[in-house]
Amino acid sequence: MQRHRCLKQAEQTEEALCQSQERVRTLINSTNIGIFVGEKEQIVDANDTFLRIIGYTREDLRAGRMNWMQMTLQSI
Repeated sequence: MQRHRCLKQAEQTEEALCQSQERVRTLINSTNIGIFVGEKEQIVDANDTFLRIIGYTREDLRAGRMNWMQMTLQSI
């Protein structure tokens, strides 16, 4: 019985996390502010506004062609 309760609680926690992530993604994608997520120098995710501002496509993002350090240095 205890194991079943733990599994049920884990499922509920996972579902709540998924819902929260979806709300955040919706908020990020509905703003007029460019937002990106970076790991080290690489941009790994960005909203459409950011892509439009910098002139890159979602395909560029998926292909790993977006390095924020290079973009910043080019504009200096």
